[in-house]
Amino acid sequence: MRATQKALYDFDHPLEPNRAISIEEQQALVKERQFYVSFLEKLEKLLTGKKEQNGTELYGAINRGILRSK
Repeated sequence: MRATQKALYDFDHPLEPNRAISIEEQQALVKERQFYVSFLEKLEKLLTGKKEQNGTELYGAINRGILRSK
């Protein structure tokens, strides 16, 4: 989960923010970011469902509301 959150952070905060990239590259980045957002949401649902099923706390915290697409 942390790797996915870091990938999303990197999309939102690129090392070279003013770098000129082609439309195709921009579209590919948007698509890849959407994949990570979707993956993270599904993972959170799985973990939340697991927590509700066994009634125990999961190890670590899920950072809700962080790195969401707008």
